Amino acid sequence: MPVSGLVDGLIAFWSQDFMAAEKYFAQACSSGHDDGCLLLCHGVTCMELARQLCSPHFLRLAVNSLLKAQVISVVPIPMVSITLAQAEGSLGLKENWESGLRFEWFSWPPGSSI
Repeated sequence: MPVSGLVDGLIAFWSQDFMAAEKYFAQACSSGHDDGCLLLCHGVTCMELARQLCSPHFLRLAVNSLLKAQVISVVPIPMVSITLAQAEGSLGLKENWESGLRFEWFSWPPGSSI
């Protein structure tokens, strides 16, 4: 189920149907198979919906998914912390924003280039 939801969500995201993408990612996330990449996809989709709809509801959903992705990932997934920092900053959580930026710095392997 999670793989099907991930694929359907990515197709909807690519087609810029962000509401459908959020639904597919949310269903896949709720299946009990926690996966950092799936949670990242859900968080990013919620960030885009928050931007388009000026909705703090979607910002809070993004923060929840991105926090969970950060916690469950054995190896830090680059971009989770910076995206989480952006969502928390948008909610006015300045201390969390600063912490997320610092954490992002250390999530990249040594010698990697962006």
